[in-house]
Amino acid sequence: MRYVETIILPNIIRTMQKLRDKCMEFFKNEDIKKHLIDPAIGFFYNELYLYIWIFCIYHVFFVFLLIANVYVSIKIYSRTYYREE
Repeated sequence: MRYVETIILPNIIRTMQKLRDKCMEFFKNEDIKKHLIDPAIGFFYNELYLYIWIFCIYHVFFVFLLIANVYVSIKIYSRTYYREE
């Protein structure tokens, strides 16, 4: 058990830090951003564009229904309130 704590774990930690540093250097490179990340973002945006619009239109419609529901509820409440008096 001592062997694992003193030799294996520090080596694993050092290896993981090196791997992380290499990945950070890889993604800091401008060519990688230009040829890999930008097209991927563009692809996902183009695929999700229609769904984003549908989501927005749905929420506008839902807010309109909510306002209409509140308006009708107030009208019904005011009619029942004034009839009781």
